[in-house]
Amino acid sequence: MYGYTMRVAQDIETYHALHREVIGLAGTDYDGLVLHFAAPTAEGFELTEVWDSKDRLDAFNREVLPVAAQAAGVTLDPAEVQVTEFVPAVVITPQPYNSDDRQATEPA
Repeated sequence: MYGYTMRVAQDIETYHALHREVIGLAGTDYDGLVLHFAAPTAEGFELTEVWDSKDRLDAFNREVLPVAAQAAGVTLDPAEVQVTEFVPAVVITPQPYNSDDRQATEPA
């Protein structure tokens, strides 16, 4: 397995615009994706993903992400992105939850 966390110095609306385009192109069942989590931060947004292999992520980044980014009008300047890679020890996903389908709320 392969995982990474990306911290991006752009607002959460940038993430939402890109995410809508990705779903429009590829749906939500990406070959090899185990976990996708995104949240706003004080500096922008943070995205954490776990894939069954780095090769599958690389294929997604080659085939889907550039098309979605162009359609959303999103450009990620490398100076605005910080990536931390990791090898997951355990990933448990008992049920899917898509906040796009529900009213998002801020933690109390």
